[in-house]
Amino acid sequence: MAGQRGVPMRSVIGSRWMKRGLRLSIVVGFAAAALNAWTVWDRYRVAYDRSIKSELTYQCAARLSEQTLKPYMNEMGNINVRKLCLTDDDFYVSPHELQAVRDGTMEFKPYESPFDWPGSAIVGVLWALATILGTVAILGTIALGKWVWGRPQ
Repeated sequence: MAGQRGVPMRSVIGSRWMKRGLRLSIVVGFAAAALNAWTVWDRYRVAYDRSIKSELTYQCAARLSEQTLKPYMNEMGNINVRKLCLTDDDFYVSPHELQAVRDGTMEFKPYESPFDWPGSAIVGVLWALATILGTVAILGTIALGKWVWGRPQ
């Protein structure tokens, strides 16, 4: 058995194509991490804009008198301030929320965070590993094909 030739996996791992795949995995990992960081930042910006719009609408409604708000109250007691505060969509506020805005106890901040460094690092590492595994799979398949057809490595 020692004289038989098998699929030389050692030649796949040590090949120049594998080294190129490793370098490619670094590039792919950094690109994936950057894309993830950009996506998180973009979600934060959307949430921040929505928070500002919500705060402005609540403050507009809080400045209005009860007599002005009463005709726009629905059967649940919520007030649609779409026409009063010139919002694009229906915007319902409750009297309790308006009181919290008037008292200054209602907080307006986005729920998203602007950065997720650990998440971006994990995404980068996973994409780099996936690139390495893909390189090994492709090079192994090529080596197997050469072995099956009897071509030298």
